[in-house]
Amino acid sequence: MTPIKLHRRRISRQGGSHRISIPPEWLESAGLEAGDEVDVLEIGILVVLPKAELREDEMDEAIECLKRAVKVAYRNRMAGART
Repeated sequence: MTPIKLHRRRISRQGGSHRISIPPEWLESAGLEAGDEVDVLEIGILVVLPKAELREDEMDEAIECLKRAVKVAYRNRMAGART
């Protein structure tokens, strides 16, 4: 099972756009480099997906991991809202 890691990033403004920086080790672990395209899934949250072909079992694991990650993120957000 893939471990869930929640990272907080700051949004910065550059010209008329907004950006989120991505550390080089994240790019490397996802097999990405500058200039590559990613898909952004907008489902009440934003999910950045590298363009990659996944086998059926990898896709199933990714979906389950995403479900767990959303739960963790919302629990953390709700715990922070109560303090």
